[in-house]
Amino acid sequence: MIFILFSVSSYGQTLTRGPYLQMGNQTEITLRWRTNVASDSRVEVGMALGTYPKVTTINTPVTEHIVRVTGLNPDTKYFYRIGTTTTILQGAPDNFFTTVPPPDTKRKVRVALFGDCGRSDDVYQDENLSNYISYLSTNGIDAPDAWLLLGDNAYSQGTDAQYTTKFFGIYGDNILKNHKLYPAPGNHDYGNDETLKPSRAIPYYNIFSTPEAGECGGVPSNKPNYYSFDIGNIHFLSLDSWGVESDLTEMGTAGTSAIKTWVINDLAANTKKWVIAYWHHPPYTKGSHNSDSESELVDIRQNFIEELESRGVDMIVCGHSHNYERSYLMKDFRGNWSTFNLATNAVSSSSAKYTSSSTCPYVYNTSPSDHGTVYVVAGSSGASGTPKSGFGSGAFPWSVEDGGVFYLEVEDNRLDARMLRRDGSVFDQFTIMKDVNISRTMNILKGTSVTLSASWPATGDYTWDNAATSRSITVNPPPGTTNYSVTDDYGCVTDNFTVNALAVLPVQLTTFKVYLNDEKVNVDWTTSSETNSWYYKVERSIDASNFETISTVNAAGNSTVIKNYSITDGRPLKGTSYYRLAQIDQDRHVKYSDIKRIVNSKGKNFDIKLNVSGEVLNISFQSTTSDKVSLKVYDLSGRTILTQNWTINRGLTQDQVILPKGVNILKFITANNETVIQKIMIE
Repeated sequence: MIFILFSVSSYGQTLTRGPYLQMGNQTEITLRWRTNVASDSRVEVGMALGTYPKVTTINTPVTEHIVRVTGLNPDTKYFYRIGTTTTILQGAPDNFFTTVPPPDTKRKVRVALFGDCGRSDDVYQDENLSNYISYLSTNGIDAPDAWLLLGDNAYSQGTDAQYTTKFFGIYGDNILKNHKLYPAPGNHDYGNDETLKPSRAIPYYNIFSTPEAGECGGVPSNKPNYYSFDIGNIHFLSLDSWGVESDLTEMGTAGTSAIKTWVINDLAANTKKWVIAYWHHPPYTKGSHNSDSESELVDIRQNFIEELESRGVDMIVCGHSHNYERSYLMKDFRGNWSTFNLATNAVSSSSAKYTSSSTCPYVYNTSPSDHGTVYVVAGSSGASGTPKSGFGSGAFPWSVEDGGVFYLEVEDNRLDARMLRRDGSVFDQFTIMKDVNISRTMNILKGTSVTLSASWPATGDYTWDNAATSRSITVNPPPGTTNYSVTDDYGCVTDNFTVNALAVLPVQLTTFKVYLNDEKVNVDWTTSSETNSWYYKVERSIDASNFETISTVNAAGNSTVIKNYSITDGRPLKGTSYYRLAQIDQDRHVKYSDIKRIVNSKGKNFDIKLNVSGEVLNISFQSTTSDKVSLKVYDLSGRTILTQNWTINRGLTQDQVILPKGVNILKFITANNETVIQKIMIE
């Protein structure tokens, strides 16, 4: 029998705020709460309700409890309870969180955005919350992967007392317990006070913990008011559109500014497919604010958003106006509302609602990055306002004067967004697809089969020219060239495949050898014939999954005689590593060899001892030098289920992680490229 402990008090201690979830990444999360009297802090975490093997304790007595839990598995649901070393304050079934999925996740990533949610003097806040919770329940979603706040989170001065009643008092008994929260500030969080813009001496920065040091991905900003983070294959930028930096610049400053410099550096380092930026003040609006006449909005539009559009930001979401507004996919529009020209400022004139052949999604490639951006104003989660003249026209025809929550889902190269209106309806929806409408040529041996897959996740059936309706089909074409195509439900997206069934492949690889030679690795291969071959790549990996190119070699082109090739890896990885050969022909077709494994045990500086106790793996590092060690854990399918990093000192360093049940493949690698691989079974 499992006993679940709810709110309990001891020696007069009670919860006065929280718990709430901050700075969530793949393996770590911060839990915060407030108590009426000071005590130590304890968080207990486990993968099953009622079982909490992972315990994190901070002994310093405080009333503001901030506990960072580490050593978790990516994309894993955990239950938790909070309290002290002697008292459990909360541990109910809705006290849970799911860690962030890795970038290569195949499932949908879900994100909720609340703009101007902290008013609490309007039915909008209650009705939006009720409708949002109902939407999650109806769609079988326990919680999204991220909850983003667009600013003005507690009206009207953002005081601590107003946060207690108008934010924590509204959301504390429901979604705050299980939604990972990533906030942005608004002018009311600054007390709507110009004099507080440089100092940031406001409760907001004491209430929220933000990943300013890059704890959740992205380039560290080292500023609490703007930062970036990653959720799956989405890169987010949470920005401050009201504060002033120490160099007296702000978001709308012309020329160089602190926030602009960081944004440029952060986007240059980004490798995720999707980029979404959010902040409070919208560059375009005719809702309860006017972007034609309000100087801070004009300045942001004219001096800042170009840095985002030109670097591939897919969507910009803001609050401030207490309405909902959504633009076309557009770029290079910096003028006043009435100057918008559909032919020149919109990349596409579609609504992108994706409900018919006339409302096709926005489609573009990830590169080049200057592909256009969708702008959304979603400032009505807890507030209402009277629109200005021009509302619902020009660049923003999909607009409504009503409360709602903005919600989006990303699955691989497809993004679906919708406005959940407070009456339970969906007012607006749109879809973006990237890197679709592909044309691909494939060379195979005649008499063999090949699997073809559509490049997009579908809503309904796929339509292949051979009448198949699944995303992937396997074909065995006759000798020669055969063409195949697949189209979506509405004829909006089509992939084309050309399959050449050949008597002889462009390259006949007869040998591929990888072997140690002293402290180096030799890679040799031989071909008996080559037709239209272009070049070879020798690739190396520490995990047999993610490969890097270490050498390229020109191919013979056309040859009917034996050709011998060889390269030397003069700086091989220590421990276990893997090699493969990529053959690229002049049609850009790529074929990979078998993977070869090498164990290089010379010169190792550290040893690892592992001890399993239930789900907890106890790790002991014994090193002859200071080093950095990273751990990746895979299941038998090769899916990454855990990543963790340590800085170890000379001598003994110990830590622990929680592993899921089943077979876990552990791969440790140091900054000096020493690698250790272990297989662990958790019963």
